[in-house]
Amino acid sequence: SFISDVAGRPTLILSTTEDSPTTSTSIPVTVTFSEQVTGFDLEDINVSSATISGFSTTNNIVYTLDEATTITIGTITIFIPARAAADLAGNENIIENLLPIAIARQSPTVPVSTTEGQITNASSIPVTITFSEEVVGFTSGDVSISNGTIASFGTTDNIVYTFNAEPTITSGTLTVSVAEDVAADQLGNDNEASNQLSRTIDQIPPTVQVITTASNPTGASLVSIRIIFSEQMIGLLFDELQVSNLDVQTFNVTDNTYFVTGRPTITSGEVTLSVPAGIATDRGGNPNPASNQISVTIDRVPPTTVVSTTADNQISLTTIPVTVTFSEEVSGFFSSEVSLTNGTISNFMTADNTTFTFDVTAQDNGEVEI
Repeated sequence: SFISDVAGRPTLILSTTEDSPTTSTSIPVTVTFSEQVTGFDLEDINVSSATISGFSTTNNIVYTLDEATTITIGTITIFIPARAAADLAGNENIIENLLPIAIARQSPTVPVSTTEGQITNASSIPVTITFSEEVVGFTSGDVSISNGTIASFGTTDNIVYTFNAEPTITSGTLTVSVAEDVAADQLGNDNEASNQLSRTIDQIPPTVQVITTASNPTGASLVSIRIIFSEQMIGLLFDELQVSNLDVQTFNVTDNTYFVTGRPTITSGEVTLSVPAGIATDRGGNPNPASNQISVTIDRVPPTTVVSTTADNQISLTTIPVTVTFSEEVSGFFSSEVSLTNGTISNFMTADNTTFTFDVTAQDNGEVEI
């Protein structure tokens, strides 16, 4: 407060019982003159960031009023200018008076953060809770956590609190937040509610299967293979696959499926492909297991054919037994595929699609060609 003291003129004191700074929304103010005055009313009082109510006096010496704040943080002032009042002899106060009061009614804010990625397989997630100012009364029990437990909770300044959130699930969502009004600053302002920190927990390794749409065996010039993971992967490169006898031409991915197209480098044998363990991870950081091995038999060598008979070159028989022997099992071979002159075919059969037997009956004397 400030005291005016000019001889022969009224002096005044501006005072309040409220501390500064304060969190109050209504501040009692007393204006005390050194003697009885006249002409002092509400219009003689100037205020900033506040409104006045309850202006009254019982003796024209002590005036009381309430100053209602219109701000949450900052300074309000009440100002009595010179010549606002006069004593009974007509002497005016000539010294102005100013009463400033600091307002600190802003609630502490409290963001919750972590350095851990959005999807994680971590068994312990570092969490930081940062208040906008020093607070009291905040403990680990004031932290709301789902699907996890709190370990190593602590602070060195009552502003920044750290702890580890340890997931109690292998798959799902872990959340951390701070409710409103669980801590207060030095003036008693309760905290605002925090954001909700959310992290996806993925501690389950992906699965992987390798399949092919190629027939087996195949004589195709290109072989298509699919690598199917149970979830999206990171870091899988085709040159890390275990591949034999296949020149990879294309390697593409859609969601969690990789499409491989390759050209066999052999005309006969096995093309194989598999995924080694640990060459890629899911988005949570879990490495892949080893896959099955797909094997495709490549057969691009045409079968050979031997036509034989037990009959002599010159015979009097009208029926000739004939055997057609392929070098491997075939399909699509029928009696109609046999070129024959001067004869007819009967009893065409096979037991294994490799050796075919039939009888040829000559139609006339002369040469029979098979």
